[in-house]
Amino acid sequence: MAVERPIPLRPTEDLVRKIRGDLDRALEAFDMRAWTQEVERFGRERPFPMALAALTVGVASGILMRRVVSSSERR
Repeated sequence: MAVERPIPLRPTEDLVRKIRGDLDRALEAFDMRAWTQEVERFGRERPFPMALAALTVGVASGILMRRVVSSSERR
């Protein structure tokens, strides 16, 4: 009868380390000021899509908050 050996987690740990390193490098290279200026420029050039995006985010956050409040009231 064959004995089952557990699957080693080493490849998974290596993958997590690699992803973490990639994310760290990406966050260090990310220029928040340039990104903010790009969003501001887009909003000035195209105010309607920006307003639509803001409305969408507002509605989605309102729905989420209503669900959170209603679920906490049930407890």
